[in-house]
Amino acid sequence: ANKVVGVMAIESYATENLFTPSDQELLSTIALQVANALESDRLLDEVGQRAVQLQTAAEVARATSSILDLQELLERSVELIRDRFDYYYVGVFLADAERRWAVLRAGTGEAGRRMLAAKHRLEVGGASMIGACIRDAQARIALDVGIEGAGYSTVRFDNPLLPETHSEMAVPLRRGDQAI
Repeated sequence: ANKVVGVMAIESYATENLFTPSDQELLSTIALQVANALESDRLLDEVGQRAVQLQTAAEVARATSSILDLQELLERSVELIRDRFDYYYVGVFLADAERRWAVLRAGTGEAGRRMLAAKHRLEVGGASMIGACIRDAQARIALDVGIEGAGYSTVRFDNPLLPETHSEMAVPLRRGDQAI
């Protein structure tokens, strides 16, 4: 599909006999070559990013088969994901036995350390993306946590330890049809 990704602007000092049809044709050909180079560069970036994602998935998979201690596995997983994808924060919540609370079991950085020390938990089904994600066993995404409306999830818990949060995603960990 034809999609405009930018514009090449050409300007001149001359006031007469500017931009003949052959000039337009030549410049259109050059613009097409530049657009193709940009698209190739974008695709290379996309392939490189996908390679990092697949490598991270493989590393987490290796960790799940080699690390026997659950806490060590959770901590290693959140650190790998945060570091490889350059995310601000990554945490893992697990539902308690009664499925009333989503309890933080691993979190990255100073915010994670402080929340773990405080035994941070969120109500399942409550006013948080994590609680809604566990209740519904569905991923939740807020593209911009400050915007309400169509396409934006407004269910979220405003965490003072993570003031730089602009977008947020909660992905369920599943056992069968149920988020754990």
